[in-house]
Amino acid sequence: MKKLKSIWDNNRVMFVLGIVILICSILVLSVGFRYFFGNSSSSYGDRLDDISDMPFASEDIDLIKTSFGEHIYEVSVDVKGKIVYIIATFDGAMGLDNAKNAALDVYNKIDTKYRSYYDYNFTITQTTGDGSNDFCLMGAKNVSSDNFVWSNLTPVDVGE
Repeated sequence: MKKLKSIWDNNRVMFVLGIVILICSILVLSVGFRYFFGNSSSSYGDRLDDISDMPFASEDIDLIKTSFGEHIYEVSVDVKGKIVYIIATFDGAMGLDNAKNAALDVYNKIDTKYRSYYDYNFTITQTTGDGSNDFCLMGAKNVSSDNFVWSNLTPVDVGE
């Protein structure tokens, strides 16, 4: 007992410091674990809690696919979270400005309840077969913005 008392008397500061470090380490690890691994089961967190109130119907996806009109080669629509990705490929007869206007016309045909809830991302490409006038154009619109933001014209390189 005397030995223990002498060890405590000689190293009291070290014991207290060790206990404080142990408590701080446990707190840091628990906060870090909650921050990085939280209890959310969705990769989107709580941003999509109300998405079940506004599902994007398959009829509306079909409307988008059929609204592009002529000179369309292929259209795909993918809804991920609150973003609608529309990929349209035109044939060689469609010009850049006409393709952009066709995309804007399709957007205007979408029901306003969807336009005020989802973000939209258009990817417009053109394939002529010979590669002379091929282009890739991207446009995006956030729910809170009034207009689309379009990328610059990106010519598609043809392998030599």
